[in-house]
Amino acid sequence: MKIIVLCLCATIAGVSVADTSAPVRIVPKAVSTAHWASIRSSVVSIPVVIPEGCDSATLAITNLAGEVVVSQSFDSDATYAWTVFTGAAPKEDDFFTLTLTGTYSGTLLSVQTATLALVKGAFGAVEAWTDPSVPAWRWAGDNLVLPYSCKWGAAETTELEISKVGVDMVAAELAGVGWYGKRLRGTAWKSGDVSLALTCGEDEWMATVRRLAGGMILSFK
Repeated sequence: MKIIVLCLCATIAGVSVADTSAPVRIVPKAVSTAHWASIRSSVVSIPVVIPEGCDSATLAITNLAGEVVVSQSFDSDATYAWTVFTGAAPKEDDFFTLTLTGTYSGTLLSVQTATLALVKGAFGAVEAWTDPSVPAWRWAGDNLVLPYSCKWGAAETTELEISKVGVDMVAAELAGVGWYGKRLRGTAWKSGDVSLALTCGEDEWMATVRRLAGGMILSFK
């Protein structure tokens, strides 16, 4: 929990957390992954500080589906306990955008944002289905949540491209270190080959997720 709060504070305050990420390093332990800003508990404590010059602030949290899951107003500094999910584990991966707007006498003066990723597999073993008739094999999930670090390559920014035959390509320019979240809408995304390309300067990494009748194949280059 402390890790999450520190990441969130650093991002909202406008301080880059990129320096906490080592290049080409895999960090599987939660205690070592503060720079990923991922949720590790069902309840997250969010410190809310009224922006300078403002007399009130509103915290809004939206998910990948565009739903506002939290909308809370404050007239003084506080700590907000956000219940992300109930039960032992979340039902699906998700990606949240947190927006803190500060106002004075109703006039908007400040907008600060942060993001947090929710990865279902972080809360226990990932279930595997060996029977191809299981309904879960019929399509990939709607929510795509990917970690990235510009320090993987010799560049300050990186470009992510997600493509599939017959569907408009999804492209995003990313900076620093963090997570990228995208909701892939439409049945065309739910089966077949989905290609991912990450470009950092002259370096490029590619991967393909392929849905087959008997399972799924991941290939990386």
